[in-house]
Amino acid sequence: MKTENQHVVLFEINKKRCEKWKKWCKLLGTTYRGEVEKSLVDEKVLREMFVAFELHGKTYGLALAEGKSLLLNEKREVNKIHHAKAKECLRRVSKAHILYSVGIDPLQVYPKRKQN
Repeated sequence: MKTENQHVVLFEINKKRCEKWKKWCKLLGTTYRGEVEKSLVDEKVLREMFVAFELHGKTYGLALAEGKSLLLNEKREVNKIHHAKAKECLRRVSKAHILYSVGIDPLQVYPKRKQN
């Protein structure tokens, strides 16, 4: 996998807004999933995720995105909401650097079955 198409950003999650952010992230993967998937296609993003972790009494998150464009599609309502929630709940700390990224073609592990 080429790391130039992968982007990682480190955020500190506002302590008072942490539960709100976690609920929003859950909604992105459930209620808004279809809209998010359409947005990813528009933005030429293959995968996007947010990973939260605790460190020294604070909650941080890593936003990971993989794709060619990664330009925000502001026409979609879910993106407007997402941008507003991120602005309210997150503080950008730093861009992270991917030191390695290895993957395989899923068809090598799970080959297509022959049609009868």
